[in-house]
Amino acid sequence: CDKTADADPKEELTDDLVFNVEDLIVLSAVAKDEDGGSGLDGDVEIRVNGELYDGQPLAAGVYGVVFRVKDHAGNETIVIRNFTITGQTVINTGGDLALYPEQVKDFDPMKGVTATDAIDKDITDKVTVKCDLPESFEAGIPGTYVFSYKVTNSTGQMAVASRKVKILGRPQIFGAIDTTITEGSEFDPMKGISAYDNDDGNLTEAIKVDGSVDVANPGVYTLTYSVKDSHGNLAVAVRKVTVEKKPAPADPITPGSMSVEIPSGSTEEYGVGLTADGNVVYEKGRSTGMALRMNGVELEDFLYVSVDGKKIAPGNYTVAAGSIIVKLKKDFLDMLSVGKHVIGIHTTKGVGTKTIEIKVASTEPTKPVVPATGESPSWLLYVGGLLIVAGVLFVIVPMIMRRRRNGNNK
Repeated sequence: CDKTADADPKEELTDDLVFNVEDLIVLSAVAKDEDGGSGLDGDVEIRVNGELYDGQPLAAGVYGVVFRVKDHAGNETIVIRNFTITGQTVINTGGDLALYPEQVKDFDPMKGVTATDAIDKDITDKVTVKCDLPESFEAGIPGTYVFSYKVTNSTGQMAVASRKVKILGRPQIFGAIDTTITEGSEFDPMKGISAYDNDDGNLTEAIKVDGSVDVANPGVYTLTYSVKDSHGNLAVAVRKVTVEKKPAPADPITPGSMSVEIPSGSTEEYGVGLTADGNVVYEKGRSTGMALRMNGVELEDFLYVSVDGKKIAPGNYTVAAGSIIVKLKKDFLDMLSVGKHVIGIHTTKGVGTKTIEIKVASTEPTKPVVPATGESPSWLLYVGGLLIVAGVLFVIVPMIMRRRRNGNNK
């Protein structure tokens, strides 16, 4: 028996030896006629497992070898040897795999895996397998996992193999939620939208948007967002955008839904009047301001004040509790044009309005006020005249008496 792989010397072939296929086992035999008789009749015949040996290195396997030699006298010698040549046990994993989280539950790590041995033949059922991070894998967390396979043949020779199984994460689109906007407002379909993939990273710029939103026409619009990663995986998100009709501006002539009245005592305090239909009269040059009360609301409900439907600056009024009391300042009221105006008090619960009339105070002299005594005005004039005459007489009489006294002294 020759080991030719590493030029080892010849080894005597005893029974039940075990060799390795990598040693490149070649069989040979030498015979001689011990008794010096007729001599050998040809070379030694070698049969391996019943077949005439061809002189080539033997493959892995279990062998029965028969050595046969004859001399010219017809004497025959037979030597039988049994030995084993082990080979590399091979595990075929089928290669690396990639799958998605939803496929993990159906994944069989042994599917497609085989193990063969030169001696034991198919030993797939003896293969054991282990994942490096089993809990994460079973949870479907995207990443790359290593599955290690191991098998041992009947002679104790072990073989190992491994393969990678990658859990792919599909790209995800974020921010595509339903929203409502007001007619005429600005709308950017990509505002707040992003896409991410665990392999490719940020894919926001790759997002495609199908559909459009007409902000000028109220209605419900559908936008479809889609993006693909480098593996061709598609992610789709659908959102609805509702365009609501813009509220009509408040009619400055139509009263609001909340009642507005004049606080008690404010007409005298500010010098304003009331018309028969409840309008507040403000006279430029005489009135000093105006107070209005809106009932049924609290101070925290207040929003702003408007005149003829237009919001006015907060500096033109003050607001206080008591339901809500709004005091319009004199400087502001003096700037309003003469005529009727609608004051609106806007709250979170509604709008209340009050019509006011701006006038200019009269410049005519003030007529004397006659006391309400019930007496005739002519009688009062008569009494007043007598008092004036009496006063004159009291002055004249002392002067005459003084002159007479001075004359007597001369």
